[in-house]
Amino acid sequence: MPMTMSEKVLSKKAGRRAYPGEHIVADVDLVYAHDGTAPLTIEMIEELGLRELRSRAIFAIDHASPPPNVDAAANHRRMRDFSSRWGVRIFDVGEGICHQVIPERGLVKPWDLVIGADSHTVTLGALGAFATGVGSTDAAIAMLTGKIWLKVPESIAVKVDGTLKNYVTAKDVILEVIGKLGSDGANYKAVEFLGSAVEAMSLDSKMVLTNMSAEMGAKVAMIPTDGRTSEWLKERVGHFEGIWPDEEANYSAFYEFSAGEIKPNVSLPNSVDRVAPVEEVEGEEVDLVFIGSCSGGGSRTSYWPLG
Repeated sequence: MPMTMSEKVLSKKAGRRAYPGEHIVADVDLVYAHDGTAPLTIEMIEELGLRELRSRAIFAIDHASPPPNVDAAANHRRMRDFSSRWGVRIFDVGEGICHQVIPERGLVKPWDLVIGADSHTVTLGALGAFATGVGSTDAAIAMLTGKIWLKVPESIAVKVDGTLKNYVTAKDVILEVIGKLGSDGANYKAVEFLGSAVEAMSLDSKMVLTNMSAEMGAKVAMIPTDGRTSEWLKERVGHFEGIWPDEEANYSAFYEFSAGEIKPNVSLPNSVDRVAPVEEVEGEEVDLVFIGSCSGGGSRTSYWPLG
């Protein structure tokens, strides 16, 4: 039976065919947490009294970085001590945002099942991994057992064909999608991005699409392995097996967008799906601009110059 990408990964990790709507126990390849979620994960592990992690684990100090107060500093120290005792790799202050650093260091590849204690773990689906966010308790259990219990999501396809206009970026594309589907339009769904416009994007731009899928409720977001992604992976991972949906894969919904019709977009207060072309709000005064979030924190993300 034809399968979507998410169904393929979960079937492999469960050791049997995984169907949308059923609950499975699946093998985990990587679990990670940051300083906002790792302290509770550590607390849960220590309460259970076990002394072995059965999953590869990573911590990242990237939220309160550097620590703004004594409590944050204490959490950082606790993470460093735990990492040293348990053999957990840690990315410390200044090394970058977890969702960016982990793929850049070659720690994730297609067909991986990745669990992160943060909703934006979906970012890693740009590399063909089933990457999803969970709570700190579930992350602790996954670290200790090497397994995760979850419901297999239905898959929806978002196809973007054509060529983007000048000054239009991946951020504009995903805002266009969210504006159409709504902030709850992909609740507990696996979003699979397809089409020539997606294939033409750099890996960093693809990560913008998967990252912001969390803003429309996606359980996971994935992109097939194409030529540009393959070259990126070869530099960092070495050998890997690409992943694609089957031609007759069964999607519960299929959305198509024409890349040439997408304009530079902006999300207006107070909802991410309140999307409008920038030209419609030209002249509006802006009080604060923040650069560096995980939705566009890659060092090579394709942005057009504003000058």
